[in-house]
Amino acid sequence: MNCVTLRSLGKNYGPEQVLSGIDLAILEGSVAIISGANGSGKSTLLRIIATLSKPSSGKVEVFGHDTQSHGETVRAMTGAMMHSPMLYSDLTVHENLTLFAQLCRLNDINSRIESVSRRLGIIELLNDSVRQLSHGFQKRVALARSIMHAPPLLLLDEPETGLDTVGLDALQEIVGEWRTSGRSAIIATHRPELLETTPDMHLRLDAGRVQQTHPQSA
Repeated sequence: MNCVTLRSLGKNYGPEQVLSGIDLAILEGSVAIISGANGSGKSTLLRIIATLSKPSSGKVEVFGHDTQSHGETVRAMTGAMMHSPMLYSDLTVHENLTLFAQLCRLNDINSRIESVSRRLGIIELLNDSVRQLSHGFQKRVALARSIMHAPPLLLLDEPETGLDTVGLDALQEIVGEWRTSGRSAIIATHRPELLETTPDMHLRLDAGRVQQTHPQSA
């Protein structure tokens, strides 16, 4: 089964065409890296898959669910860490994570928060407001939020940006865990060498089109 299927996907912002006629299938249980220069359309592609932006044309399916007609189902099956952390800056770390857990109707919220916070090294920051945190720690909080409900698909947009060695190590471990557990991850980056991750599929975007794919060698 495909975790993500794109059919003739296009995205325009006014007269500017950001994505153009992308056809793509990413298998469930795989790690896909999307590389390309800034402005190549990587972030736009992930935002569309995450239902944060609507396509101008074409169709997107996540585990067989159309993102336009089954958006709530898709959001429950994905964990998204975008280039911007997308946190409420006036709330504490704990309040941000609690709000997300409640929206996902999770059980054992406090134990889940403690678990992901220890894993990402933010347990001492739970009572700090997000506004007080450095960009790197905000990215760690965003990553904690994205894995708290153990989604079958992780969408990570330039997750390495702003992370220190501890954060990068945690990121590598999480991506490895998603692969070995049969879950999927799609990672957009313009510096794939920083991730030390061997992808099952490597896509390169250039001017809104997929230029090449490199499946992992058997």
